[in-house]
Amino acid sequence: MIRKVVKQRETILIICEGRTDEAFFKFLRQMFMSQGHAAAGPKITIKDAGGMGGLHVCRTALREPGEYTHRVVVYDGDVDAPLAIKQEILAKGWSLIVIDQCIEALLLTLLQRRVPANSNACKIAMQAVTKASLMEVETYAAMLTQRRILEAKDRIPQLAEVLRHFGVA
Repeated sequence: MIRKVVKQRETILIICEGRTDEAFFKFLRQMFMSQGHAAAGPKITIKDAGGMGGLHVCRTALREPGEYTHRVVVYDGDVDAPLAIKQEILAKGWSLIVIDQCIEALLLTLLQRRVPANSNACKIAMQAVTKASLMEVETYAAMLTQRRILEAKDRIPQLAEVLRHFGVA
């Protein structure tokens, strides 16, 4: 009798800094993973670390239980993590993505808007653009198209790296 070999589905854990990041990444998952091939693609779990900067995000990722094929750690570069903990993350074979300044700066760049010099000003500028909560997936669906995101990935390396985990080359 021939046994059918079942290929294990890849599982990816994305640990991001805060609820805004989490909502944006869930929007990307929804946009790029629900096109008919999601069942064949990786299962992506997205969790926020509750803010507090790069060190906290890295520590949260290191403590997160579960068997995942791959882990991705994403945080804002305005409060970076020490080199030693970043090296520990990379030594485990995980991906580490440090967003320039903050997620709002990435979003402003994606929307081709002026990016203020500090994170708080970026948050205010992004709020003025959306007039809605950045912690809701629906906010991104109302302002971002797949085409706009795909065009922006060539200008924003961190976005391209995140999208790679969603199967976007």
